[in-house]
Amino acid sequence: MRKKIIIGISGASGAIYAVKLIETLLAKEVHVHLIISEIGAKVFAHELAIEGKDVSEFFSRMHDRGNFRGEVTMHDSTDMFTPVAS
Repeated sequence: MRKKIIIGISGASGAIYAVKLIETLLAKEVHVHLIISEIGAKVFAHELAIEGKDVSEFFSRMHDRGNFRGEVTMHDSTDMFTPVAS
């Protein structure tokens, strides 16, 4: 059974640490459920100079940038009924 982990990214700086953590988990075949707040996405895009500020596309293309066996599922931070909500 594939392990799963939920990662939340808020508006704090440190985007590169989030990327490295997710890359490490994907290399270990972990299914990452990712939730990023609206401000978190803006800070993330600014810190990593993501064109068009499309953070979701950045994570959906992670497999193109490495030899990863895990997967990332992004969830809407405003959806209180998302499957990973508590």
